[in-house]
Amino acid sequence: ADKKALTRTSIKTRFAFANNVLRLDKLSMNLDDSKINGKASVNLDNNAIRFNLKIDTIDADRYLAPDDGRSTGNETLLTVQDIRGLNGISGQLGIGSLKAFGIKSQKVTTTISISNNKAIIGPSKARLYGGSYLGRIVIDANGKTPKISLNEKVRSIKLEPFLRDAAGTSQISGIGSVTLNASTQGKSSNALTRNLNGKMNVFARNGKVKGLDLKKIATSLVALGDKLKRRKARIKKERGDETVFDKLTMSAVIKNGVARTGNLSITGQNLNVTGKGTVDALTLVQDLEIDATLIEAKTGKRASVPLLISGTVSDPKIRLNLGKLTEKKRAKIKAKHKKKIDKKKKRLKDKWKKLLDK
Repeated sequence: ADKKALTRTSIKTRFAFANNVLRLDKLSMNLDDSKINGKASVNLDNNAIRFNLKIDTIDADRYLAPDDGRSTGNETLLTVQDIRGLNGISGQLGIGSLKAFGIKSQKVTTTISISNNKAIIGPSKARLYGGSYLGRIVIDANGKTPKISLNEKVRSIKLEPFLRDAAGTSQISGIGSVTLNASTQGKSSNALTRNLNGKMNVFARNGKVKGLDLKKIATSLVALGDKLKRRKARIKKERGDETVFDKLTMSAVIKNGVARTGNLSITGQNLNVTGKGTVDALTLVQDLEIDATLIEAKTGKRASVPLLISGTVSDPKIRLNLGKLTEKKRAKIKAKHKKKIDKKKKRLKDKWKKLLDK
């Protein structure tokens, strides 16, 4: 919020009135540092509002309520009455440069239509962080609680500056794309997050995951050899740890605000990572089970280390998956014994064959 917001305004327009419709043609308005141009109309019979407006630049965050640091996430953000009170509004909006919720975008275009207690925002397009956005949001206010459906696509954006502006963190860098098809309902941010259900796909390339060096962890654990099974302590993270990747892919099903994936894949130089698990969108608590595989550059020999990642996204806790190590050991022993048994069977078979031939 900005105390100086809404302190500088001016408007010029040409009025026209016919058939109980008030038209504002050649509308030119200054709002603080923003210039707004276009046209609008109001039908006095049904209060329907039509508009086609263009804004050169606007910082929407200036007009948000001040953050006093006491927010719990349970405060009411949206009610059905908020949408019902806007029935009859429709139009087109273009913004040259927009900042909203910390996110910066350019060349924003969208359509807005609110009728029958339902608001449709989009299709919306924008350029942001070197990539693009395409989306559509529907808010249904016909019930007691607002229901929201999301169809969002972000393509080829620079992840590090985007995450820094959007979430205050820059743990992941690279070029990323995300698609989200989901629905939710609720009046508060916590309720909207907890009630989120849908599907998500993530793709990133040429980046880093900061705070976690899977290659270093796998290398050190492989070097332990037979001592590996006796290592029970959590793996210590160090400042500057990072996992460099060529490609990161994941698809997830979201149920009640928890994203579950079974096909996490990270590939990098001499390192392949596969995994599965969950991330809670509200608490950011994660529960992941991964296999980090080191590939020897010269020989192509592989060594895999199973890991468990818990904690939060910003503060991950890594430890060995001892249960899976035991399973692998048992499988190895079983395979070794099977090989010996198969050899004995073959020797016996050969002996019987010789006897029968006589």
